[in-house]
Amino acid sequence: MGENFQYQFENLVLWFQGGVRRGFIIVTGIILILIVPFYFLVTLFVSIWASSGINSNKIVTESFFNQKNIPFKDLIFSNTQVVPLKDGSNELYLSINNKANTQIGYVPYVYDLSVLDKEGRLITTETRETYLLPGEIRYIVYNSKDNSAANLKLVKNSRSTPIYYNPFSKNYKKPKISISGIKYEIRTSTNILYINFTIKNDDQIKVNKTDLLYTVRDSRESVVGIGQYVVDDLEPGQQRDISITYVQPLLRDPKLVNIEWSVNYLDAKNINLI
Repeated sequence: MGENFQYQFENLVLWFQGGVRRGFIIVTGIILILIVPFYFLVTLFVSIWASSGINSNKIVTESFFNQKNIPFKDLIFSNTQVVPLKDGSNELYLSINNKANTQIGYVPYVYDLSVLDKEGRLITTETRETYLLPGEIRYIVYNSKDNSAANLKLVKNSRSTPIYYNPFSKNYKKPKISISGIKYEIRTSTNILYINFTIKNDDQIKVNKTDLLYTVRDSRESVVGIGQYVVDDLEPGQQRDISITYVQPLLRDPKLVNIEWSVNYLDAKNINLI
């Protein structure tokens, strides 16, 4: 064993006879050779993590919809409903159902809206812009100043932008909003229905724009009135009393008012994280 150790030691001495410079170069070369596979292993790990569902920052690199990776199911459009009001106008509305797409929304959702009469003839057309959140049902409302409008036709505009939503992301967060104290008042001397309620921001996020949909229902809970309202600049913890005036239904008496809120949390400009 001693002779073997001496033999190895003599070989090591002979190997270094080329000088310290030669040994340094060889050692450096070995280190560089080992670095190459380590680099590729690290790169592979980063790539796998970036595409992992548990990565909360995945939304940053996959914000826009990639049709090859995310299956998209068609939106469902309801039939047009017509609500006559006491001032002689008609409220027309339909819904866009995106509940089948829990990870895909549209910001913006741009659509071309055609208003038709009872015979299907075009009265007017206009282009509108809104948003459509993942798993959401959104209502489109149009007020016709007379009773000639009877149907709405909606076509998605090419400027609509689909966006992928990662529910684990910390960048896009749905705020906590509450609605309470909903009351309505009918004054027989006018055609106006007064709707009062309180909205509160229960989160630590400033919401620049909160969209409200209010529906007026009769004793059968059928919709006899519908409208939209916007609340601006809700500070964290802020509570605000809101009053809305609306035209009374023509055919049925209102018995109930429902209010639903929606916040475009896919728009970074609409919410301020604290």
